[in-house]
Amino acid sequence: MQNAPNSFFAKGNIRKIRRRIWRQLLNPLFREVDAKLLDAGQLQVGGIHRILVLRPNHRLGNLILITPLLTELEQAFPGAEIDVLTAGGAARDVLAGFPTVRRILALPQYIARHPLSALKTIWSLHGARYDLAVSPATDSYSSRVLVYLAKARNLIGIPPSDSSGRTNWNRILPTAPEHFAKKPVFMLRHALVSTPGADMPPYPPLNVRLTESEQTEGRQALDAVLAERSVAPGRMVIGVFADASGAKRFDTEWWRLFLNTLAEDHPDYTFMELIPVDGQSRLENRFPSFFSRSIRRFASLAANLDCVVCADGGIMHLASASGVPTVGLFSVTDPLKYAPYGHNDQAYDTRGKSPEQIARGVGEIVETIAGARSGYADPSRPGIGAE
Repeated sequence: MQNAPNSFFAKGNIRKIRRRIWRQLLNPLFREVDAKLLDAGQLQVGGIHRILVLRPNHRLGNLILITPLLTELEQAFPGAEIDVLTAGGAARDVLAGFPTVRRILALPQYIARHPLSALKTIWSLHGARYDLAVSPATDSYSSRVLVYLAKARNLIGIPPSDSSGRTNWNRILPTAPEHFAKKPVFMLRHALVSTPGADMPPYPPLNVRLTESEQTEGRQALDAVLAERSVAPGRMVIGVFADASGAKRFDTEWWRLFLNTLAEDHPDYTFMELIPVDGQSRLENRFPSFFSRSIRRFASLAANLDCVVCADGGIMHLASASGVPTVGLFSVTDPLKYAPYGHNDQAYDTRGKSPEQIARGVGEIVETIAGARSGYADPSRPGIGAE
């Protein structure tokens, strides 16, 4: 019985209670927003000039996961401008390659510490007169409040599970993809067209749209790092990011066992550590390394690697969005919802396996990538050391 109070006041329980209270308070507003959601097939292409995408979350991965939606919006409404409401300071770097993104509205990462800045950003929604607002998050209370304030003429979002009067969505949603980057694209396609097969074309990949000059600079930086360690040209170079948030992180000993096995099985591979934002190696400075606080410079170097191996998280999505084949190691979250995808990417479920077993499984994936390297579809990213 002594543990009961501790379990009751655990962080997870407090969060659930807080969300329940907020939901009760905001239920009238949520009902009004839900009533304005378009059913499948109700969105008209004509007259859509100003678009708002809402993803008020500061995590890098969640921001990158909306890049397929932005690509789809560009294709569906080529003459429109897009505003993106997000949080934190990463959006300007991540979305720098999207010319249709006119304005980035960034809430502070910690709203309670900067209430005036947050209110100024929220107030800018008032009177903007958007023709379309898209809320890609399935369970974000803040998105639903903000989309209410935006007052867009048309609204696309995931309808509540108890939604009535949306017979088309009720029929179509069971076929929607689970992946958090693909589902908003599915919603947009079916909002425009409610016929079967509306989502048949491939989904746009994660993409930060590096320029040719950025990729060249990344290659030069990579060559300089490898030359410092006298790495012979032409070797397969595997980038390793050995950090992650919370329970998704693997400790130093785990990585040691994993990399020892991978290196023993593949002595012709070179490993490079991608250093986390705190500037501290997680692999005891064992390998050539690269560090940059710039999201685009980090992505530019990653784009010139042959493969990146890392735990599920923002850097995994950034690597995938740079165009490098990415192997994501999943230990907590659902790969169906968060797997990297787009360029021979793979999600590897590590649960119930030893580091050595995982290394052999990842090694098979990397072998496949190595075999396809000479025929890689992106001519701007040749293999390391290639002519």
